Amino acid sequence: MPGGRGGPMSVPVLCPRGGRCVSVRLVFVALALTLAALALLAAVALPSAAATLELTADASGTAVLGPPPLSAGGHGTGFRSGPVDFTELQGAQISPELLTYPASFDLRTLGRLTPVKDQGIYGTCWAFAAYGSLESSLMPGEVWDFSEDNMAYFHGFDWRWDEGGNPLMAAAYLLRWRGPFTEAQDAYADGAHPDPSTLTVQKHVQRVVMMPPRASATANDDLKYALTTYGAVATSMYWMPGSLNTATGGYYYTGTAGANHGVTLVGWDDGYSRTNFAIQPPGDGAFIVRNSWGSTWGDDLNGDWDGAGYFYVSYYDAELGYATNAVFDQAQPTDNYARVYQYDPLGFVSSVGFSGIETAWFANQFTAADDEQLAAVGFYSPAPDATYQVYAGASFATKQLKASGTLSDFGYHTIQLGTPMTLTAGQSFVVAVKLTVPFFDGSWVAPIVVEIPLRDYSSKATAVAGQSYFSADGATWTDFTTFQPDGNVCLKAYTQGTGPVPPAVTAPNGGESWPIGSPQTISWSGAGSGTATIELSLDGGMTYPLTIADGTANDGSHPWVVAADSTPLARVRVTTATGADESDAVFTIYGTPVEQGGWLAQLTGTTLALWDVAGSGEQRAWAAGDDGTMVATADGGATWVKQKTGVLNDLRGVDFLDGSFGYAVGLSGRILRTKDAGAGWVKLSSGASLALNGIDVVDATRAAAAGREGIFRTADGGATWKHQTSGLADVIWLRDVDFISPQRGWAVGQGGQIFATTNAGGYWRRQTSGTTEHLEAVAFLSSQWGWAVGRNGTVLRTLDGGATWERVGVPTAAYLWDVEFVGAELGWIVGDGGTVLKTVDGGVTWVLQELGWTPPGLRGVTMQSEGYGWAAGLGGTALRLWPGSGVDDLLPPHTEATPVVDRWFNLPVPIALNASDASGVERTEYRMDGGDWQGGGEVAVEAPADGTNDGYHWVDFRSVDTLGNVESFHTAEVRIDTQPPVTAAPYKATVKQYEYVTLKYKVKDALPNAGTAKVTIKVRKLDDSGVRTFLLGSKKVNVLLGYRWKGGL
Repeated sequence: MPGGRGGPMSVPVLCPRGGRCVSVRLVFVALALTLAALALLAAVALPSAAATLELTADASGTAVLGPPPLSAGGHGTGFRSGPVDFTELQGAQISPELLTYPASFDLRTLGRLTPVKDQGIYGTCWAFAAYGSLESSLMPGEVWDFSEDNMAYFHGFDWRWDEGGNPLMAAAYLLRWRGPFTEAQDAYADGAHPDPSTLTVQKHVQRVVMMPPRASATANDDLKYALTTYGAVATSMYWMPGSLNTATGGYYYTGTAGANHGVTLVGWDDGYSRTNFAIQPPGDGAFIVRNSWGSTWGDDLNGDWDGAGYFYVSYYDAELGYATNAVFDQAQPTDNYARVYQYDPLGFVSSVGFSGIETAWFANQFTAADDEQLAAVGFYSPAPDATYQVYAGASFATKQLKASGTLSDFGYHTIQLGTPMTLTAGQSFVVAVKLTVPFFDGSWVAPIVVEIPLRDYSSKATAVAGQSYFSADGATWTDFTTFQPDGNVCLKAYTQGTGPVPPAVTAPNGGESWPIGSPQTISWSGAGSGTATIELSLDGGMTYPLTIADGTANDGSHPWVVAADSTPLARVRVTTATGADESDAVFTIYGTPVEQGGWLAQLTGTTLALWDVAGSGEQRAWAAGDDGTMVATADGGATWVKQKTGVLNDLRGVDFLDGSFGYAVGLSGRILRTKDAGAGWVKLSSGASLALNGIDVVDATRAAAAGREGIFRTADGGATWKHQTSGLADVIWLRDVDFISPQRGWAVGQGGQIFATTNAGGYWRRQTSGTTEHLEAVAFLSSQWGWAVGRNGTVLRTLDGGATWERVGVPTAAYLWDVEFVGAELGWIVGDGGTVLKTVDGGVTWVLQELGWTPPGLRGVTMQSEGYGWAAGLGGTALRLWPGSGVDDLLPPHTEATPVVDRWFNLPVPIALNASDASGVERTEYRMDGGDWQGGGEVAVEAPADGTNDGYHWVDFRSVDTLGNVESFHTAEVRIDTQPPVTAAPYKATVKQYEYVTLKYKVKDALPNAGTAKVTIKVRKLDDSGVRTFLLGSKKVNVLLGYRWKGGL
C-alpha cells in the first residue's frame, strides 16, 4: 500500500456546487474495526485542520440535472445538463490575447463540414453536435461519417438513449475508446444497435477542449478562436419556435429557461443585421449554427429563407453558449497506443480538492497486462491555466517526474512522457499527477476530476480499494474509496507494445560529477546487434548538440574522456535501432577555475521551476519557486540548500533588504518573511486571496507586493498589509512593483498596464505605456529613469518618470521576464529560451549574450555589482555571473553616496562619495547635471536664496581603480526649492453670519512638481475686530481648492 505516517483522520466535508455543505462521518462497525482499518485511518494526512477534502457534487448522491428532452414541431431536441456547472468560469479566457478575427468566418466555405444530418424526433442532438465537431476537426484531410446511434445507445449513463445527453457524456464515451464507429457500422435509422464489442473502433480520441461559458453578448473570442483553430464547436441553446424569424433564419431567444438543444457552431458574421430577428436585439452580429434536423430544414417553414439545415443565432441570445462548449479533437489512428488503462468509463462527474488550496495530487495504480511501455497519461483539467507535473514508477516511493507544463485551455488532455517506462506483464505501476488550478475571479476550483455514482446520472460507477488515490503533498497517499465509495479519479494510462528491447542508460544516470579530461564509461542496457549513437546535452536534455560517438558497437558501454563545457545540466542519450533513452536526471561536468568568467550554471538541487531570485553581496542568494520551494546559497553558489518554507503554494517573488531580512510571495495571496536569512520563514496574513507575483522591500518596515488583486503594502515590518485600491479600479493583473523611496514607486502588469504613485500608494495613477503586451518586470534608478519588460521582446524605457514611455528595439522576440540595472549604464534582461540581454549605454542598445549553451527559460535576475549576479528559471536553473579567477582584478570599483531623502530641500545638500576596490581606487569623480567630470569625494548641491538653482538636479558619480577599470556611473537625485509658495484668495467678501460658505484659493508655486504646501488661512472682519484661523495642513500646489466653513467669528 502507498502512503506514510499521518495525523488523525480529518472528517471530509462534502460540498454540493452552489449548495449546503454536509458533514459526513465515516463509521466502522466496532467488531469489524480491525488493525487494517486502524492503519487506513492513520494514513489520511490532510494539510491542516482547515484544509478538508471537498466534493463538488451533492452528498446525497444525486445531482441537479436538466429535464428530459422535448419534441419541437416534429423534431427532437436533447441537450440535458449534467452535474458539472461551468458557469463559475464565465469570463475566463483560453484564446491568446490580442488576436484579431475577421468580421465573418464560415467553415462551409472551407470544406470543413460534413453534410447536415437528421436526428428525427429523438433526444439525441447532443451526439450529433459532438460528432459535428469531431468530424470537422479531421477535415479537410479526412472525411468521416461517425455513428450517433452507437454513442446515444451505449453512452453508459443512467438515461435512456433518447432521453438526452451533454458533451461530457460524449467525452466519456469517446475517451474510453468505446467509439467512434462509422455510420456504416451502426446506421442511425435501421434500429439494429450492434454491440460495440462486435465492432472495430475507428479512431482514438485523445483530447476534448472545453471553453468557458460566454460571459456576455460580446465575449466571443474563445468561440472564434476555437472555430478558426480546431473547427466546429459543440454547444447548446434553448429552442423555442417563436424565437425564429422564418423569413431570414435569424434566431433570438430572450427568456430565462436553460439550454435544451445541442447544436454545432460553424462560423460567425459580425455584420449580421439586428433587423433579421423577430425581436430586434441590442446590436448586430450572429453565430452561424448547424442544426441536426435534416438538410431541408429551413426550406419548409413557410418563409423565404433557404436554410438547408443552418441558421443564425444572435450574439445577444440569452442561452447560446452559456452552458457547455466543447471541441472534440485529436482523433488519432488506433495504432497510436496499444492499450488504455482506466477506472473512469463515465469520466468527469465531479471534482474534489483540499478546500481553498490550488494544488492537489491524484494517482492510479494499475497492473500491466503485457510486456509494454508506458507512453502517455490522460487527465482532465477543470479550469484554464492549470500547471501539471506527471510522475510514473513501479510504486509511489519510486515514481519519477516524466512530464510537466501548463494547460491554457481546460478539458481532457493526453500528455506524452518524455521517456517511456518499460513494463513487464503482471507488474504493478503507478501514474500520478500534481495539478495546480489557479483561483479564478476569487473562486477556488477543485483540481481533481473524479467519477462518482450519482442517482439518475452515473449510478453505474464502481470502484474498489487499491485503484485511485489522492494526496496533499505527493508523499502521503490516501485510497479514494475511503472518502467516496465507488469513486475513482479520472486518470488514464496509455501503453505501446515493446517490440525489440530499447536501450536504457545506466551511467551517467543522474547525480554524477565528472571532471573535464577524466576517463569515464558510458553504459546502457539493451545491448544487441547493430550500432549505437551517443549524444550529449548541456541544457538538461532540451537539446543534444554534441555527438560523443556515432556508429559505435551496441555492446552496452563506451569509453569517454570527458570533453565539454562545464555544466550541472548534462545528460547523455543513447540511440539504437530499437529506440532511445537518456539519463534519468542531470549530472555535472566541471573543470578548472574559469579564467574568463561569465554566466556559469549551478546545481540548485531542484528541478522545479524557480520564478525569482534575490541576492545580497557577492556570496548570498535566494531563489523561489514551485511547491513552496526556496533554495539558498551562502558561498557564491558552490552549494545551494533547500530551505523550509512550510507552504506548498508556488512562490513567484522574493526580495531581500540585506543578508538577513526578506520576503517571498506566491499563489493564494501567500506572503512569507524571514529575519534570519531563511533559516526560518514565517507565514504572514496578507489579506490577499489570489496570486501575488512581485515583492519589493523598501526598508526594514516597508514593502509592497503586486498581484492579481493589485497592490498590498506594509509599513510595520509585515505585521499588517493594506490593500491599496485607489486608482487601481481597472487593474487586470499586476506582475511587479518597484519603489525607489518610501513614497515613490511603479507597478506593471498584464495588458501593458503601468501605474505610478508619489504618496506611498495612497493613490496610483495610470500611465500610458503605448503597448498592450503583458509586462512582467519594472526597474527604476531615479524618479525619472526606468525600464519595463514583457511579452514578445517588449522593452520600454522612460526618462521622465513615466510621463512618456518608448519601446526600445532588442534582438529577440522572446518573452522577457525580468530586468535589473547596476548603475545608470549597465543593465541585464532575462527571458524565455535562456535569453540574456545586456546594455552598457543605459538601455539605448541591448546585445544578446552568448552563453555557450541554452538554459531553460529564465524568470528572474539579480545583480550585486558589475561582475556578480544570479539568474534563475525553469527546471531549477541557476546561473551565476562572476568575473573569473586566477587573473588580475577585472572589476571596477564600487562607489556609494550619502543617501538623499526623497523630498524637496531649501538648503544646500552635501553628498559624500565612498569607493572601494580590490586593487585600490585611483580616483572618484562626479558631474552635475550632465556637465564635465571632476574629481573629488564630496559634492554639494547649492540652494541660493534667490532661487536660481531651484529644480531637479542629478549628481552622477563613479570611480576608477589603479588598473584602469571604470565603474558604470550611478546617480543621486536632488530637488531644490527655496522660493515660498503664494496663496491667492479673495481679499474681501460678504458672508452672512452663521451660514456655510466655501472659500476658493490656490497655492501658487514656481515648481509645479514641488507637490504640496502647508496652508494656513486667517479670516478677519474688515475692521480687524475679530480673527479666525484655519490650519488646513498639506495641500496640492497650482490647483484651485476650496474650504467650506460656517460664517461668523
